[in-house]
Amino acid sequence: MRFGVSKPRKKRRISRTQACLAALGAIVICIGATILAIESANGGDQASLSAKTLRIDHVGGAREVTIEVENDGGRTASEVSVSAQASGEEAAVVIDYVPAGGGREVVVRLEAAGPVEVRVDSWIYP
Repeated sequence: MRFGVSKPRKKRRISRTQACLAALGAIVICIGATILAIESANGGDQASLSAKTLRIDHVGGAREVTIEVENDGGRTASEVSVSAQASGEEAAVVIDYVPAGGGREVVVRLEAAGPVEVRVDSWIYP
């Protein structure tokens, strides 16, 4: 045997099963990468909830505060907890769900005087 000269190697053949599995793996990776790209571009379709006071009605010695909760996001939110606060008193209510792109109205009762602040405290995804 001479130095610097090597024997030619035999070509290793890939079976059809290996080729099919490799192609299937590549397809799965491409689909996964596409889904991740779409999700990141769309912001993952999250709920975007906000609350605002629609009106305050005086009933007896209390106030009934009508709150509108809007979901400007692309995903439904459920078990939405909303609260209203005035002069240290807080009233809360849980809304079953607020659909994507929709809204709901709720009424809470406050005894305390003073400015009313409303907010969405929490929610979960169904």
